[in-house]
Amino acid sequence: PDAIFGLGVGSIGDGLVSDTGSVLRAHSVFVGRDGGTGQLAIANGAELRTEITAQGSATREGETYLGWDNASTGEVADGMLAVYGEDAGNIATFNNAASIFVGVEGRGELRIGRDLDGNTVGSGVVNAASLIVGDADGNDLDNLVVVDGANAQVNTTGSIVVGDAGRGVWESFNGSTTTAGTSFNVGVRDGSVSTALFDGTGTTLTALNL
Repeated sequence: PDAIFGLGVGSIGDGLVSDTGSVLRAHSVFVGRDGGTGQLAIANGAELRTEITAQGSATREGETYLGWDNASTGEVADGMLAVYGEDAGNIATFNNAASIFVGVEGRGELRIGRDLDGNTVGSGVVNAASLIVGDADGNDLDNLVVVDGANAQVNTTGSIVVGDAGRGVWESFNGSTTTAGTSFNVGVRDGSVSTALFDGTGTTLTALNL
């Protein structure tokens, strides 16, 4: 089944998975859908995991969407996911089997090493096949990925795209690590006004192509 936080106009969906041994498993994850607002925290050694079944029949299986689609009446979907904190030596981790979309039609935000309130915790890991920030044409919202802290990591086997057809912002601070298995791209299509910032001692970006 899917995990959905904030479905429909006027909805506010909040989720917290916390502490070592706590795991949320789903085929797909939606945070902010159909004009709804959602927040999800994976904290203190907990894990979020999307999975692709042996059948693999669902078109969005293994994927995660933050700020997926807006309502037909114009209300903007808004979704935030934060991955942060350690417990008994275990770092909060998001293992995503396929792609992560941060802002499709709506606004999306992914925080690694920061909590939902924006406080720097300094640890958190995201693993995915690919990551796209600012996906849809005409999405000029502040779709954001922030990676903050020496034990904050983003790892993809494929590409990281900051601003495909929409607007994307990437910020890495304080010794965090970003590794793209193939390419790290900023502002791919015409009209995508997007930026990437890497700041602080030890902050690194590794990719085959830039």
